[in-house]
Amino acid sequence: MVSDCEDSEEDLDEHLVVAIDAPKLQYMRLRDGRTASFVLDNMVSLVNADIDAVFNLIQEERFDPNDLQKRSMFRKFLAGISGVQSMIITSSTLEVIYDYSRCESLPLFKNLSFLRVGSFGYKREMLSMFLERCPNLKSLALVRIIY
Repeated sequence: MVSDCEDSEEDLDEHLVVAIDAPKLQYMRLRDGRTASFVLDNMVSLVNADIDAVFNLIQEERFDPNDLQKRSMFRKFLAGISGVQSMIITSSTLEVIYDYSRCESLPLFKNLSFLRVGSFGYKREMLSMFLERCPNLKSLALVRIIY
């Protein structure tokens, strides 16, 4: 699945949901800044994930720990990708994960052996928090993205 969208604040939709039920899916590339909710079911074969999504949380609007619906969606999303072996993730997605981790613990990414973090700036504690949940990580690539 690939979701590439040019986003503007007028296009953001808090009710937009993408649901994926794909037991044979092995690779998922997700590029999205508009969708508020991703529902991942039956992702048992997922091996590689490339994620650049902010879950409809623009910079002015941070992750709200009191939003139980968003927390539940995010918990299930992370559980859906927690079995991957290889992941590419952007710093903006990592920031949302970091904000979530401050109110709930992250799942263990026990199969993750390769992680590439593309960034244009991130806080060290964001990466440290995520790496703590990756006990079998063998390769880490930090790539600076310049726009």
